[in-house]
Amino acid sequence: YKVSGDSFYMQDGKAVLPLGTLTVEETKAPNGYLLDGAYMQAGDKSEQIKGLYVTQITEDGDLAVLSGSNQFSVSDKVIRGGVKIQKRDLETSDTKPQGSATLKDTAFDIISLNDNSVLVEGKLYKKNEVVKTIHTDLEGVASTSADLLPYGNFRIVESEAPDGYLTDGAKPIDFTITENGKIVDLTDEAHSIYNQIKRGDIEGVKIGAGTHKRLADVPFRITSKTTGENHVVVTDDNGQFSTSSEWASHKHNTNAGKTSEDGVWFGTSEPDDSKGALPYDTYIIEELRSDSNKGFELIPPFEIVVSRNNLVIDLGTLTDEYEKEISIHTTATSKDGEKTILAGKEITIVDTVKLDGLTKGTKYQLKG
Repeated sequence: YKVSGDSFYMQDGKAVLPLGTLTVEETKAPNGYLLDGAYMQAGDKSEQIKGLYVTQITEDGDLAVLSGSNQFSVSDKVIRGGVKIQKRDLETSDTKPQGSATLKDTAFDIISLNDNSVLVEGKLYKKNEVVKTIHTDLEGVASTSADLLPYGNFRIVESEAPDGYLTDGAKPIDFTITENGKIVDLTDEAHSIYNQIKRGDIEGVKIGAGTHKRLADVPFRITSKTTGENHVVVTDDNGQFSTSSEWASHKHNTNAGKTSEDGVWFGTSEPDDSKGALPYDTYIIEELRSDSNKGFELIPPFEIVVSRNNLVIDLGTLTDEYEKEISIHTTATSKDGEKTILAGKEITIVDTVKLDGLTKGTKYQLKG
């Protein structure tokens, strides 16, 4: 359209330019493009003209002569931006993982939702194709460069969950690139992508050696090697214990650790009976001394790993051996080893003490 100057002369419904000097300039770029950096090329010439293109229409007898070309191509730069996404724990909404899980190395696919092909890193992609895959760092953040994605609509879809997490809860997020050099920030709680931590349970049976008597009311401490969080479970009348909600609701006297009916739950989220009590982690299982296992040697602490979701780890039968009775024997001899010692003013008696039933590695105190 005409910006300034004489009115166009119309002939056969078409605008006819008058004689004189003309300038051609792009004043507004179309949606998705930048005016800054635009250039024109006249006809088949390779010269790039930035700003105004000046031409003239002169009279040559009965003819009007145009200096230069009457065909132009205009090239505009595409608006480009980027995106940044945050991974969070579904239960806690936190950017820190539970247990020994991690938010690092989550894989996100960026998918084009545009009807026209888009150019990303020198390659054209059609609608619904993955244009880029990005991965999270230790903080659970993944980001592109500020000029990776062209103007348009895109979707982020999680393609691979981090260690310790399920893809459950990970919903796609749509976003739009509209400003040049701007990274679309999707790190707030409303736009982050969430994952469910893997959870499991343990169970076992406690008996005494010899008679294989089932030991009731024996406490076991369960401790997370990562966080140090620990809770106690107690055996029932049959010597059985479990952290499963089918055994005792996680919500019933949560972590009281007094009876076999008290529920167990690790983590800061609200107890949920549809999930296991123990998040993805390594745990130390330790039998505690009580009246029920008096006279028995406690089993040494051991470790278990919760790495599969909704799996109840069967610890089997945990057997306490009877404590060994410690006996003491003394033998008095002369310094020559004779058992018969003659009376005298000064004599030397060697008293040899022998202890049976001691356990290697255990400290004892002997008092005379």
